[in-house]
Amino acid sequence: MKAIKLKLCILCCLLLTSEVFSQSAAEVVIGRHKEFLVRNRAAVSVDSIVKHYDDQRRQWVNIDYNDQQRAGWRLAEHLNNVLYLGLAFVDQDSEHFKEQKLKSILEGALQNWLDKRYKSSNWWHNEIGIPAIMRDIVVVLKNELSPLQLDGCLSVIAQHSVKGTGANLTWSGDVGLFYGLLTGEYKKVKEYARLLQNEVRISDGEGLKPDFSFHQHKERLQMYQYGAAFLLTNTRLAWVLRDTEWQYDAEKIDLLLGMLLNGWQWMARGMHTVPGTMDRSITRKNATKAADVTLYIPMLIDLKPGERSALQTLYKSQVGSRKILKGFKYFPYSDMAAYHTPDFSFFLKTISTRTLSTESINRENLKGRLLNSGDHYIVRSGNEYANMMPVWDWQRLPGITAFADAAVIDKKDFAGSVTNGSSGLTAMEYSLRDSQSTKSLTAKKLWVNHKNYLVCLVTDINMHNVETAYTTLDQSRFLTDIFIDNRKVGFGKYEIKEGEYVYQNEIVYKALFNDKMHLFSGPVSGSWYSINNSYADQKVVENVFMPYIDHHPGQGQAGYLIAYAKNKKKAEKINAGKDIVVLANDSSKQVIAIGKKNYFGAFYSQASFTAKGIHFSVDRPCLVIISGNKLSISDPARKGGAVNLTYNGKRFEIVLLPDGTTTTIKL
Repeated sequence: MKAIKLKLCILCCLLLTSEVFSQSAAEVVIGRHKEFLVRNRAAVSVDSIVKHYDDQRRQWVNIDYNDQQRAGWRLAEHLNNVLYLGLAFVDQDSEHFKEQKLKSILEGALQNWLDKRYKSSNWWHNEIGIPAIMRDIVVVLKNELSPLQLDGCLSVIAQHSVKGTGANLTWSGDVGLFYGLLTGEYKKVKEYARLLQNEVRISDGEGLKPDFSFHQHKERLQMYQYGAAFLLTNTRLAWVLRDTEWQYDAEKIDLLLGMLLNGWQWMARGMHTVPGTMDRSITRKNATKAADVTLYIPMLIDLKPGERSALQTLYKSQVGSRKILKGFKYFPYSDMAAYHTPDFSFFLKTISTRTLSTESINRENLKGRLLNSGDHYIVRSGNEYANMMPVWDWQRLPGITAFADAAVIDKKDFAGSVTNGSSGLTAMEYSLRDSQSTKSLTAKKLWVNHKNYLVCLVTDINMHNVETAYTTLDQSRFLTDIFIDNRKVGFGKYEIKEGEYVYQNEIVYKALFNDKMHLFSGPVSGSWYSINNSYADQKVVENVFMPYIDHHPGQGQAGYLIAYAKNKKKAEKINAGKDIVVLANDSSKQVIAIGKKNYFGAFYSQASFTAKGIHFSVDRPCLVIISGNKLSISDPARKGGAVNLTYNGKRFEIVLLPDGTTTTIKL
């Protein structure tokens, strides 16, 4: 009996000791989260928030408390204001530290929410967004809250429901974990910490893909929306939980770093990204700056000191250093290509039977039905496309070939890229139709990135019931003086003559063949409301720069060159030069030679080409780069299997990879 009592006593002591350790660890984790919030508090005007507060109603006069927008629900601003004021109140470096007026507003506004218990028509706000803000409020103001207020705040956090996959699981699991920390339910903390870690994996569904792109809502690239929630939330959690019983495993931190260094930073130039990476969230203000990770890099250095150099280089690129990535990278799971040089970055979002077209839900992305249809973007400063979306002609997205009523992209198997690391080629079978399927356009398109060049070829153009189609070379902000050859031009519409080029923002735009290029430049008005009903219907005006090529029935091919030129002298040299030679542009193949011994080809069937000193043939569809004595090849249709090719009489059999990635051999 004494032995049994002794064992029970020891067990109780162990359980008590474990509980004490967990409580101590919980305090550390909560303290770290508070440190993160205070250190990185938003640069908002406390005086402006205070100015708009109504003491009698305990509400803000500039918030519509009847709002029921599903995306940007205005009532969330009420709790965000409480959080902003709370951070200013507890931050010793704030001029409002422990200010009595702030304390009075905090008590009144917080009590208003606890009394009213506002609800959104969108489950996300009720179960994730609002509980997450309230969690931060409690972490920041815990020592200032009465027991009754604390209970009320915890009951709001308790609205959470841990469920879903990818970002949704990460969001909800984060709230659930902190609810456990704040209430002492350490079994829940352990459960959710493990659940969160388990979601940090290479997924065959939604989530992180083998190429380090990120999918949510099925096969949609959502890198800087849901992907941002996944990467940044898990990074913060790994940092606050480090050296505790709930810490992230080393391999999970490696996966987060892989996503950042091999995915995230490639789909942006510094902190500036493009619509192809964001899906519907590109219709939110300041969305093109969503790649900003400057607040999280110090955390990752703490978690992985061995990656300090790579992380510091990334940080410098985000704050303006010219030490940018160099080379070409393709994301086969997301039909996304990125090409970086010191002078510009190029991004291209194609589509195939393996990925989905853009989504429009919660009254967002109301005009973006042609997103992900071969749209491309040239980024230098990051100002080219920032907040241009309200004034865009969404039927003329940069890079797409379309017509006025085009509404649906019909996906094909043939879409992919090949790269030798420094250069890349992307090709896509293209098919668009109107919503009634009475008009259509089909074509084959090729994009080649090499040195400071982007060359695009369009071939096998077939138009059904379409009188005029077009390819938009760009639709960006008017940033610098515009030249047509040596003529400086202002706002207006221009027809560019054969042999002429357009020059703006140190970029040359030139039509190939005998294509008629046109230019529109000037002010265009629109509104955020027209693309995203979360915003007010207020007029926005921006100056647009848009060169484009028209297509007419019977015109079977087209092409254009976009190139970086530091000054007009170099632009003239590019225009007059013969570096680029189109060797073929027909229904079976598109082949370009650039400089000496660099050949880029898309083969849509068994085909061959001959150039000076080279004869090449393949017996099936593939994408090829020949550079010197190296050949890089990939399968854009993702079927895998052998391809037989000949190069100057030598025969090769190469097994193509079914995931669309590149194989390189010596010739």
